[in-house]
Parts: sequence; structure tokens; C-alpha cells
Amino acid sequence: MGNEKGERYWKFILSLLGIFIFLALIDVKFDDPFKATDAFWLYVDLYWIFAYALVIVMGLTYFLITRDKSESVAFMIAFVILEKTGLEDVIYYMIKQQSLPMVMDHLMKHPVISVPAKTLGLSTVTPLSLMISVIIGILVATFVAKKLKEI
Repeated sequence: MGNEKGERYWKFILSLLGIFIFLALIDVKFDDPFKATDAFWLYVDLYWIFAYALVIVMGLTYFLITRDKSESVAFMIAFVILEKTGLEDVIYYMIKQQSLPMVMDHLMKHPVISVPAKTLGLSTVTPLSLMISVIIGILVATFVAKKLKEI
């Protein structure tokens, strides 16, 4: 029985990671063509609407298969936490096989990702501050998911 829980946990983690890889692949494919147009922010809005819709559908599907409300909710909440702390940004640059830019001014406007940079006294998001944000996100998402699984 314990082994089944372990397998479900890893499927949970791999599914979340798979969503982020899938979304980053879409972003890599369509981000650059839209950057030079007036439609860029429309693309960004539609991208995140699609991302959240995908996660809701996966969470509901998970519930229909397992009948486990807490794990289904944990899946969706973990996605939101990881998204808000910059995991997709890191995976995006990994897929592009580029290092994180030394200056990420656009992320300084982000209400969550900018917090480590501001705490460190930086005027912009740097690779270090983004990685701190992602690591905190992973820790918080893991904690929340484990707590919800206990319910």
C-alpha cells in the first residue's frame, strides 16, 4: 500500500513537471514571433488562460480517476505556486539552451518573483534571485501538497 502512495506521488510530480515543460515549449515556439508585434500582450494573456485551463482540466480529470479531492486540489495549488515563483521562466531558458539573462527587468514588476530581488537589495531580478524564488516555490508547493494530502 505504501508503495502505491509513493508511485502516485511521483506521478503527481512528473505530471506537474510535464505541464511546465509543455507550456515552456509553447512559449519558446510562439514567444519570439509575437514580441515584435502589438499582439504580444494578447499572446501572454491567452497563454496563461490556456495554462490555467489546462491545469484545471488535469486536476478535475485526476479527481474523476482517483476520487481524491485533496490531491486534485493540491495539484492545482502546487501549479499556481510554482508558476507564480518562476519555474516556467527557468524551464523556458533551459529549453532554449540559454543561460538566464543577468538582468530581467520585466520580472521586477512581478509581485512574487521580485520579492527575493528586493529583499537582496537588487534593482532587477537576476539569475540568483530568480533561482531563490523558484526554490522557495518548490518548498512551499511541496509543503502545501503534503498538507493537503493529509486531509
